[in-house]
Amino acid sequence: MKNPISYFLLSLLLIILISCGNEAENNTGEGSKNFSQNRNIVRIRGGHYTLEEFRAYLRYETMNLEDIELNEEILSFYLERFIEHKLLLQEAKKHNIRISEEELQSKIEELGRYVSSDKEGVNKTEKLINDQGWVEHLEDILIVQKYVEIVLTTTVVVNQEEEKDYYNKHYQKISSQRNYRLSQIVVLDKKLAMELSEKLKKDRSRFPDLAKKYSITPDATQGGDIGWYTMDQLPEYIQKKLVNLRKGIISNVIESENGYLIIKLTDRKIHRKPSFYEIRDSIRAKLLQEKREKCLNDYLDNIWQEEKTRKKGISIFQDNLDFIYTPTEKI
Repeated sequence: MKNPISYFLLSLLLIILISCGNEAENNTGEGSKNFSQNRNIVRIRGGHYTLEEFRAYLRYETMNLEDIELNEEILSFYLERFIEHKLLLQEAKKHNIRISEEELQSKIEELGRYVSSDKEGVNKTEKLINDQGWVEHLEDILIVQKYVEIVLTTTVVVNQEEEKDYYNKHYQKISSQRNYRLSQIVVLDKKLAMELSEKLKKDRSRFPDLAKKYSITPDATQGGDIGWYTMDQLPEYIQKKLVNLRKGIISNVIESENGYLIIKLTDRKIHRKPSFYEIRDSIRAKLLQEKREKCLNDYLDNIWQEEKTRKKGISIFQDNLDFIYTPTEKI
């Protein structure tokens, strides 16, 4: 079963990555025009929801993502997500869970920071904020998240023994590692390589300019900077040179199968293994999230079982759908 908490978060990422639109309604089946949008398609513990409400939910979940083919299998998947979302929203409102205007605006601003790094991002942000339907959808998502955290999974706890077990399993074998930031100049001609080496011996500060001018590798545009590496990520012929290099020092010409290299050790640092107490908070948060997700999954599984045995819970009116609904494996 799809993780409900994860798909609520995923929906936020989809929302901030893609602009709003209405085309999703037009891409979900030619027969949709023959169905009344006001027909009830599902009953969830007494609450009724229409085809129009599902289409609105679908629009904001997919945001017209072009590589999503909205066939009957995908529509069935989204229908079940819609049902779970509405079920949790009903329960949240029974418990008077609300999102303040400040919380909503804070989340909108947070999402806006992810997409506002360029003009296109600014336009997307403005379009989302001005779409009242999207704002209401976001508010519902936040209400459900709050309900899951403070009501449905409020008894979930993580003890220190679990935290230490996780640390021992995932961090005990990690050892401290040296990391090297390197820059390179790569040329095909040995004579040119030797000439560049001589120039650098006289003035090491020329390395970025000479890399941009002569190096044949893509990193030349960054002055030859190739980023950070551990020793075992580098070829042996570079490892041997690093042993004797100090920060800021430039190697002699190195012959390789790709040409003639000159390496500069731009920086070096040691990444040591974090202690248990340094990362205890992040471990606790991860374990708590995993337990909450399991608790929520178990809760939703029980609801679907109610539907399966026809006792109560969920009823889907398949005749009122404009596609053929195929239950997923969980039902």
